[in-house]
Amino acid sequence: MFNDGTLEERKRFIENCGFSVKNFFYTDKVKVIPSLQDNPALMQRLLSAYKDKEFMVWILTAEATNATEKQKLNIPFSQKISLEGDVLSINISGRLDTITAPKLLQKYEEERTKYTVKEIRVNAAELEFISYAGLRVLKIMRDFLEDKSLFKIDNADCEIGNILKENGF
Repeated sequence: MFNDGTLEERKRFIENCGFSVKNFFYTDKVKVIPSLQDNPALMQRLLSAYKDKEFMVWILTAEATNATEKQKLNIPFSQKISLEGDVLSINISGRLDTITAPKLLQKYEEERTKYTVKEIRVNAAELEFISYAGLRVLKIMRDFLEDKSLFKIDNADCEIGNILKENGF
């Protein structure tokens, strides 16, 4: 998941794991490499390579976040589904488990049969827990799409994001 997406999506993923993030390009801060001061040509080649590849430094600082508090909230399951054009947006809150996954699947099937759906965006910002039943429903939704890359799950916290990544999302 860390290598996927835009720079902002990567940063948001790390922040959701409980870190504050500062990042900068290496060449913006480092103008001289002390070990190469005696060889300015090699130093310039190396700095140029860093600049060409947009070598970025990330400073991560562990912070007390709402991530641990979220687990204490015990948010009840809810699903909000909306369609804009051919993009189906789904907001999921609470636990997506054996009890709640069939509710999501039923609602999804109702929308899918009424409208043309080419893209699905799932907002997992308030998803507290996901079981294999929940993962199966997400897989069913993804597999329905002609272009599987148009199935996106956004804003998952670190724990849920890792579970999703380990299960092919």
